[in-house]
Amino acid sequence: MYDIEIKGLKKSYKNKTIIDGIDLQIERGECFGLIGSSGVGKSTLLKIIMSQAKPDEGEVKVFGLNVEKENICWENIGIMGEGIACFDRLTPRENLELLCRIHGIGFERVTELLNMVGLDDEKKQVRSLSKGMKQRLLFAKSIINSPELLLLDEPTSDLDPVNKSFIQEIIKSENKKGTTVIVTTHDMEEASLLCDKIGIMYRGIFVEYGKFEDICDKHNLKPQIIVKDTNNKEYRINMDNESNNRLCELLKKIEIADIYIKKPNLDEIFRKVNNER
Repeated sequence: MYDIEIKGLKKSYKNKTIIDGIDLQIERGECFGLIGSSGVGKSTLLKIIMSQAKPDEGEVKVFGLNVEKENICWENIGIMGEGIACFDRLTPRENLELLCRIHGIGFERVTELLNMVGLDDEKKQVRSLSKGMKQRLLFAKSIINSPELLLLDEPTSDLDPVNKSFIQEIIKSENKKGTTVIVTTHDMEEASLLCDKIGIMYRGIFVEYGKFEDICDKHNLKPQIIVKDTNNKEYRINMDNESNNRLCELLKKIEIADIYIKKPNLDEIFRKVNNER
């Protein structure tokens, strides 16, 4: 079953094409990454899925329902992104308690979430919190209704490594519970960590789409054995059926200082795809 189905999607602003004919299917329980530089259409695509923008052409279905023509149960969807904010003059607890009243959820959920995001002892108003703390609170808001679908637009943007890792781990935890996740990011390491499948966007289209391993194979990106000798000279051996033989021959000729395996990563794919355009 697909939680998201998109066919022939197009969107322009002021005669500038932002999305130029995208097809996309996201399965229940999948974590899908929308990858690309700023301005390639990632956030616009997410806004159309969220019904915050209308497509010029094409069809978008959420839970099998057309977002333009049918009533979507937004109670089953969590959103974190542009335009989603907290009440600055309320504390984190007061923010979440207000949402609980709106959703008809017991306040025990507030305590659970504040503990999860590390804000259980925070008494300050939101306007006095650091950016990292605000991001953690925004994430707590996005999952307060235990959503089946979670839409995250640059959820760790501009965060320090500690707060970034903190939010990434919670995203992984929610996904493991069965929540379908769509995350936009230009952080290739983050996408590798979180996502089952990715779509690399460039000028409004997917230039690559699918599982990371399949995309690596397509671009002939293989794991490599990296060997450094005592003169700090580096040797690279592509891992294949003959790599052990080549490694043995090399080790007969040099004195080893270091040896390790380097796996392909999304940064390599992203650079390769963009350089080919």
